[in-house]
Amino acid sequence: MPRTGLCLIPLNPSAVSPSAKLVAHLSRRYPAEEHHAYHLEHRLFSDTSSQLPGSDVKLRSFTHVLTLSHNPQSTFVCTTKAGNPADTSLITIPVTSTDAFTTLIVSKFQPLWYLRQAVVVENGISVSVRDDEWKVCIGDVKIAPKSPGAGTLRGLIIELCHTVDEPEGSTSQDTAEEDQAMFQDVLDELFKGTGESFNDAKIIITRTSNRVGATDEVGTKSTPDWDLAKLYMNVLRGQGPR
Repeated sequence: MPRTGLCLIPLNPSAVSPSAKLVAHLSRRYPAEEHHAYHLEHRLFSDTSSQLPGSDVKLRSFTHVLTLSHNPQSTFVCTTKAGNPADTSLITIPVTSTDAFTTLIVSKFQPLWYLRQAVVVENGISVSVRDDEWKVCIGDVKIAPKSPGAGTLRGLIIELCHTVDEPEGSTSQDTAEEDQAMFQDVLDELFKGTGESFNDAKIIITRTSNRVGATDEVGTKSTPDWDLAKLYMNVLRGQGPR
């Protein structure tokens, strides 16, 4: 299975995002094949009971509603408890039902859930470099439309997918450290000369079935990539208020 790394670099809302410069650098330095536009929308809800005086934040529950351009027909919905990853409910809904679903949570289930954050990447780009060995997605994370502070810059998100299939190997700490070092080296090498430093970037890595336009044996779209979706949910949740 391929490995995918995701990093989110927080940016000052008044800063100029380096995303356009990074994309231009890739197109000049590498033979880059552009794929689909890269976009996402993520809404994070938290249970209202966790706001009560004396409540244990370790028992806080979250519901994620995530739409990714990687799986354009589906929206991922995940409910989980902080500190207990095993207590998780996962489903997908048609992307055309996303707005109605979130409206239902906000209007009918308001006593149970409140919206902690809503962010989007609207005009990102997805390219392949190094003879398709790596897929790179870059986009600006902004507060979603119709939310307070809509359009405010929150950060820069970069996805690196090592598309080479590899056998399931060891999950030891040594392997995790090797993966981290490899992804960090690739990130630094891809954007060398841009004047941007990613030395302190925290890259979260997982094995996924992530593919651009992936199909199964009969030529239909492959099943939604839950490993990739959970990776995005974990990283994006870190942008929400504590």
